[in-house]
Amino acid sequence: MPLSEEAECWDAFRAGDRAAFGQIYDQHIQELLSYGYRITSDRQLIRDNIQDLFLHLWSQRENLSPTDSKNEKADGVCSVVGPEKDPSPGVCDTYRLQR
Repeated sequence: MPLSEEAECWDAFRAGDRAAFGQIYDQHIQELLSYGYRITSDRQLIRDNIQDLFLHLWSQRENLSPTDSKNEKADGVCSVVGPEKDPSPGVCDTYRLQR
């Protein structure tokens, strides 16, 4: 997806557009699953954590900042989630170390 379309989709999601939220999910689910499999082989844990992450994103969408880069989005997710709600202990810290 071109960057301008990605930014428009993100802004629509932040405004409560469920279709945009679904598009973001569809765009990132495989990458999130792959990342989770590098951390653990527990498929149910990975899926539960991704579901928790997206539920948290939806509930906090109005507090998320507009962004134009995937890394900024990931930083935003980790900022919103914070260490106390990290989708799986250490995931955000691991992400930050890989950057």
